Amino acid sequence: MVEVEPGPLFPLPLVGRDVALDQLCDFLAGRTEAPALLLVGDPGSGRTALLREAYARCAEAAGLTIYQADADPSGLGATLYPMRALIATLLDLPPVCAREDLDAAAVARGMSPRDVPGLAELFGHPSELSELEPPIRRREIVAAAARTLAAEAERGATAVVFEDADRYDPPSLELVRRMAERRIGTARVIVVLDEEYARTWPADCVRVRLEPLDADDLAFLVGQLARAGMTGLPSILQLTDITGGVAGHVEHLLRFLAEGGDLDHAPTTMPDLVVAPASASCRGRRRWRCRRRRCSAPRPRSTRSPGWRPWAR
Repeated sequence: MVEVEPGPLFPLPLVGRDVALDQLCDFLAGRTEAPALLLVGDPGSGRTALLREAYARCAEAAGLTIYQADADPSGLGATLYPMRALIATLLDLPPVCAREDLDAAAVARGMSPRDVPGLAELFGHPSELSELEPPIRRREIVAAAARTLAAEAERGATAVVFEDADRYDPPSLELVRRMAERRIGTARVIVVLDEEYARTWPADCVRVRLEPLDADDLAFLVGQLARAGMTGLPSILQLTDITGGVAGHVEHLLRFLAEGGDLDHAPTTMPDLVVAPASASCRGRRRWRCRRRRCSAPRPRSTRSPGWRPWAR
């Protein structure tokens, strides 16, 4: 760890993640052979902060385009939302598109006509697969999505980050896992999820686990804030007891104190700290100088009946 120059107190510097950051950057740069990298940690463990640091460090240097697919922001877990959003972004399509536009985009990418029915199923269009059994339709969706990503990787170094995959709908998570098992050409796949979900993934996936911050990491953070003039800081023991070393909890507690909160009256759980009045100000933002595209899509207006699900058993 290296001391940082005085400046804004928050966000806190990334500490205790040097090894994990090196592993992540090696994978993004193509120096690690594996079907996927699993970034494993509970919510609040610093998964997003680590990803952003990796984007800033190596994406531009590696000439890499990173696509980030998030869970359905509505919280409803719309079926196949993350994968539909990713494929729409790869094909430069609007999230809700006509079948003929989908066909034209696939041809423009040099894809085989045999991939179009699987993509049509993904987007909820009637297709040649409509009368087939669900397992067959699932297989075709996986194959078509994998080939779309492989075709993008042939145009240039490409990585896809499935962030907060533990919040995906089950069909999306299964589709991502099956795609990783297929080894999608040269595309680099990173999946962010917790330990429970990571257990079901293939053993040959690289696993980068984010453990709680230790006493040395916490001491570094407290020391940095003290040198910046912050008062009323907790001891390392108090910080450990309250937060358990969970990076997100540590940051929210220290922000609460920096904004006038009192340690004796500080909420003891991270959700309570997030909504505490003393921590209501906006966080600082940084711009990442890499070609990174966030994939998003509204829920599709499907041509199917309301109860249709492409992955129904």
